[in-house]
Amino acid sequence: MPGFDGTVVLKDGARILVSVKNHGISTREREFLAEARVFDVEFQALLAMQPLSGLEVDIVASKHLNGSDFRTLKADIATCLAQLRAGNKGGDLDRPYTIFVKDMAAQYGQLSIFGMSSSCRIISPMAKNEQANFEDAIRKGCANLEIHTKEEPGDACRMIIIRLSNAASIARCKDWATWHFNEYPYDPVDIIVLYQPAVTTNLTEDTSSIVHYVTAITGPRFPQWQCKCDGGQRRLPTMSFLVGRVSREQSKMLLIGDGHTGIDVSNYYMYQRADVFRKVELTEVSNATLSNPTLGVVIHAVFEQNGVHAMTLSPKSEREKVLVLLP
Repeated sequence: MPGFDGTVVLKDGARILVSVKNHGISTREREFLAEARVFDVEFQALLAMQPLSGLEVDIVASKHLNGSDFRTLKADIATCLAQLRAGNKGGDLDRPYTIFVKDMAAQYGQLSIFGMSSSCRIISPMAKNEQANFEDAIRKGCANLEIHTKEEPGDACRMIIIRLSNAASIARCKDWATWHFNEYPYDPVDIIVLYQPAVTTNLTEDTSSIVHYVTAITGPRFPQWQCKCDGGQRRLPTMSFLVGRVSREQSKMLLIGDGHTGIDVSNYYMYQRADVFRKVELTEVSNATLSNPTLGVVIHAVFEQNGVHAMTLSPKSEREKVLVLLP
C-alpha cells in the first residue's frame, strides 16, 4: 500500500494499518567501525614488526572519535609501542582519548609463542546527533503514515513498527513518542511499537542468542478504537518470533573486566577484536577449548610438543556476532 506496508483485519472486521520502518546501524557508527578496523590492522602490523605478543590496547575516548582523531591515534600507538619496547612507560598525552597498553588477561592461560596474541578495544561516545536521528525516524514515520491514510475510515487503527539498532536508547525513544502523543493528541497515529533485536552472550554458559525487545506506546485515540459496538474490547494481535527469546528489558552492552564487574557502555560505539592463541601441550590425550565467547573475541588452540609447533585449531564461527535481517 502507498505509504504503509499492509492491513491486518481482525475477526470483527476492524483493521490495523501497519507501517514498518527499519532504522539500523547509522552512517556515523559505520564510519567509526571502519576507522577502528583500519587502526587495528596497523596496530597488529606494528606488533609483528617489534615483535610484541600478548598485548592488549584499550582506548577510551571522552568525545566522539572522527577521522582526524584516528589519524592522531595511529601515530600515538606507534609511539607507545616504541616506548614500551625501550622499557619506558611514556608520558601523558593531551588527547581526547586515553590509551592503555597492558599484558593480556591471565584468565586466558598460557599463550603460545607460535601465535600473535593481541587485543584491541576502542570505546567512543556516540555522535551528538545519533539519538536525535532515531527520534527523527519516528517523527517521519508518523508524518508519512498520516499523509497516506487520510482517506481511510475512522475505525482503522494506525500502527507504526520501528526496528531500532543496538545504539538507540529505547527509553529516550519511548519518552519522545509519549511527548508526541501529548503534544499532538489528534494525530491519526494510534500506536507506536519500538522493536530492538540484539545478539547477546551468556558468559557462564558460553552461548549466544537473539533477544527481542518490544514496547508499545499508545496514543489518546487508541482506547476509542479498542471499544467494540457491542461493548467488548478489541485486542491487538500478539507478536511472536520464530527464533530467539523475548525480553522485558532492553539488552545492554556491558564491558566485563577480569572481576566480572559490568560497566554499561550502551551509549557508546565500541570496536573489539581479540585473538588468543592458547598453548596446548600435545600428548596422547590432549584437550583444547575453541570458542568465540563474545563480540570480536576468538580463542585458538596451538598444539606444541617439546617446543615445536604441531598445529593450530580455530573455531568455525562468526567473529562479529551481528544480526543480519534479510527481506
